[in-house]
Amino acid sequence: MKNRKQTKTREADVPLDEAVGFLLHEAARLMNRGFSKRLARHGIQIGVFPFLRALWGEDGLTLAELAERVGRKGPTAVAALQQMERDGMIRRVVDKADKRRSYLYLTARGREFYTKSVPDAESHMKSCLSGFSQREREAFKSFLHRFRANLRAKSGETFGE
Repeated sequence: MKNRKQTKTREADVPLDEAVGFLLHEAARLMNRGFSKRLARHGIQIGVFPFLRALWGEDGLTLAELAERVGRKGPTAVAALQQMERDGMIRRVVDKADKRRSYLYLTARGREFYTKSVPDAESHMKSCLSGFSQREREAFKSFLHRFRANLRAKSGETFGE
């Protein structure tokens, strides 16, 4: 007969609030809900923010390059970029040599949106990581990178959606 300690090692046997999948899902849900409320004060939807941030770091990306950087693909990326265009955050510049390709650039309005949202993004993340030492923060990020790499290797995907 198995002892109680041995049966608790299976993920399916631990209490729900100790299951890795549940903990990740719940933490992401709460983090995104809080961040979404902060962004809404600036007129930014949470689904747009990763694209805004990526273009802030490197302007002039193609749709495919941008989607790869933020881990979104297909309709999700297209919808976010259409919203950003409607809101005047980005502009498309068609490649003169290849009319099928265009490059995306932040407009002055897009830069203003991002600049206004940065203090809230930083404050929210500081709140999320409250009580973590710098060493714990680095370990946490390392664990998440490895966790994501495991998932990507298993799925064969490079996108994070």
